[in-house]
Amino acid sequence: MPFKLIGKVLFPRLQTWERTRKAKQIIYVTLTALTASGVVAVLIFKQNSVHH
Repeated sequence: MPFKLIGKVLFPRLQTWERTRKAKQIIYVTLTALTASGVVAVLIFKQNSVHH
């Protein structure tokens, strides 16, 4: 389980359920941010390719 491992590394003093919850939040936020930035990058490249 990657959530438990990430939780142990980042939050060693928290309870197990709280570590897992925080690790899930970090992963979901990171994936959402990467997806949003990827969409913006694709839109920028499409917009720039139209003018050339």
